[in-house]
Amino acid sequence: MSFWSILSYFVIWTGISIGAFLLIVIGLTSMGLKNKYGPVKKDRNPEETMTEKIFNWVVKRLLKLAWMFKLSYHEINIILYFFVVPFSWFVILDALFEFHYLKLSFLIFCMGFFVGCTDFKLFATDLYRKSVQFLMYFNRFGSNYIASSVLICLVVPICIYVLLIYFLFR
Repeated sequence: MSFWSILSYFVIWTGISIGAFLLIVIGLTSMGLKNKYGPVKKDRNPEETMTEKIFNWVVKRLLKLAWMFKLSYHEINIILYFFVVPFSWFVILDALFEFHYLKLSFLIFCMGFFVGCTDFKLFATDLYRKSVQFLMYFNRFGSNYIASSVLICLVVPICIYVLLIYFLFR
């Protein structure tokens, strides 16, 4: 199989999986099956929903990582989601295509970024705020910050990992 056909399969399946999960979230939220933070409040149960439990679990782990590395929550969040996760995808893609260009290019970009970034704490805080605004954008579709965070920052990357690993070992 050629590079372009594998890349097109990757793009198509990623788009389908993102679209399917967004449709599921929008469908569930329009039926009123969402947590207490959303605009539809048919269920007044004070207990945490599964989405809230997952969100809180991830936040606790990120806070623990931030404490271990003496970083702020914003810094560890940005490092993980904007540097570590994409780098791991590039490693898998390089293994899939049997070359090292993507991970080496990303490492060079990261080195240049960290050398040129004068105040990473300020940068991370600004980028974190913009990420929150992006996740809050989905409120207009019946979602909320917590549901969007779990979907976009956890479910979608897991689907991408599954897809990449599937193609790698196929």
